[in-house]
Amino acid sequence: MKNLSVLAISASIKLGLLGTLLVFGSANANINSQNVAGSTTIELGIEGFIKPHCIIEFDSSRSNIPLTAKAGQYTQSFEVDCNQHLSVEMQSLNGAFLHENSKLLIQSPEFTDRVNYQVDFAVSAPGASVVSARSQDMFENPVVGSIGVIPFKTKGNLHFSWSPDKPLIAGEYGDVIEIRVTGDGGMNGRS
Repeated sequence: MKNLSVLAISASIKLGLLGTLLVFGSANANINSQNVAGSTTIELGIEGFIKPHCIIEFDSSRSNIPLTAKAGQYTQSFEVDCNQHLSVEMQSLNGAFLHENSKLLIQSPEFTDRVNYQVDFAVSAPGASVVSARSQDMFENPVVGSIGVIPFKTKGNLHFSWSPDKPLIAGEYGDVIEIRVTGDGGMNGRS
């Protein structure tokens, strides 16, 4: 991990014509008349490094969505702090809002034990794109996208929308979404 600035200093001493002949083995016909014999030239190279970071924070790790039997929507806010172009990965544990007793509902085909939903990851930053995914697409593999900008410290929203195709029965429906935010810009192998 590189977190300190590197200071590279190189020094050379101008020894005049005789010193040049001894060091390089041949004389250069164009001797710089501005250099005084015995003077010192120092070149200073300075390099700095800012450690990349991307953080997303929710007020709570569990949201109680007011799920409705008809089309509905819900928005969950969050804060983000990222000093690189922000990439997002979202993966769903169930691929839908799944009923707590889904295995018992097989006997009732007129009802549904799962409600598919759409989620939009949006950040309040000029020029930011929205990363959208359907729950069933996030089930086995994460959906990956980029908002296309560096958001720094700002707010964002996860916007959920759903429209059940069958009636819902009483009980709790739920899902777990794993969200990973990373920076994708200019690391060049540094961490």
